[in-house]
Amino acid sequence: MIAPDLESVGDSTLSGLVYTLRPWQWYKQLILYIPVVFSGSALELTAWINTTLGVVLFSGAAGGTYIINDLRDREQDRQHPRKQHRPIPSGQVSVWLAVVWALVLYVGVAYLSWQLNQAFLVIIGVYVAQNFLYSTILKQYMFADLFSISAGFVLRALAGVVLTASDMSPWLILSMFLAAMMFGVSKRWGEYQEVDNPAAIRSSLEGYSPEILKLLLGSVATMLLMTYALYTFFARDLLMMLTIPFAFYAVFRYVYLTVGVKGDSEPVKLILDRPLLTNFALWGLTLSAILYYPQLGVTL
Repeated sequence: MIAPDLESVGDSTLSGLVYTLRPWQWYKQLILYIPVVFSGSALELTAWINTTLGVVLFSGAAGGTYIINDLRDREQDRQHPRKQHRPIPSGQVSVWLAVVWALVLYVGVAYLSWQLNQAFLVIIGVYVAQNFLYSTILKQYMFADLFSISAGFVLRALAGVVLTASDMSPWLILSMFLAAMMFGVSKRWGEYQEVDNPAAIRSSLEGYSPEILKLLLGSVATMLLMTYALYTFFARDLLMMLTIPFAFYAVFRYVYLTVGVKGDSEPVKLILDRPLLTNFALWGLTLSAILYYPQLGVTL
C-alpha cells in the first residue's frame, strides 16, 4: 500500500520498530488465500485458520527482511532526502536493537512455522534466501530483478497450497507468476517516468528504456491472458471459461493505466482504480458461483 509520511510516524523507539516492519506492504500476503478459493476449500474453516496463520508468519519473515535491508543500506539512505527519515538511518532505532529485532522475528517465525507445517517452513526459508539474493545481487541486473520479484509471489501461492493441503493447477501458478511480472514491469515503468535519471534510484533501470518496457509489458500481458485461458480450459468445470472476459478487462485496463496514464511506481495504486475494483468484484462473484454452487446444492 502507500507508505506513511516518514516525518509523521512518531519519534518513539516502539513506533520506529513497527515502521521497520513496513506493515503497509503486508497486503502482498493476501496471495496465500488464492489457493483457498480456487481449490474449493473456502467453505472449510480449518483452511482459513491455517492460511491466516501463514499470512501472519509470512508477514513476520518479510518484516525481518526489510530490517536487514535497512541495516545494510543505512549509510546510503542517510544521503537520501526521504529515506534519511527511516528509523534505522535516522537513529530512531539503533543498529544493535534492529539486529536483535530481526533475529527475534526470524527465530520466532521459524519455530512457529515448524509447528504449523514443515513444508511451509521450507518455503519461508527459500523466500528469505531469495529476498537476500535480490537485495544484494539480482536487483542490480535487468530482467533478473523482474524474475526474482515474480518468484516471491509464486512462493506465497505455494505456501497457500501446502497450508490447505490442496492441489493447484500449474496454469494458475504460472498465471500468478506472469501477473507479478506484469506488476514488476509496471513498477519499473513508473520509476522510469518519475525521475530524470532513473539509474540513480535503481541501477537495473540503466538497461531499460520506454520502448523495451512497453514491449515487455505487452508481451507479459499477452502471455498472462493465454495462460489464464488455458487454466480455464483445463479446469474441473468448463464454466470457468466464463471468467475469461473479466481477466481480459483487468489486464487491458491495467496496461492502459500504466502506459496511457503515465503509471505509478506503486502498482497497488493502479489496482485501486474504481473500474478495476468493480471488475474484480464481478469476477470474484462469478468465480465463487462456479466453484461453489455444487457444494451449496444450487443448480446453475
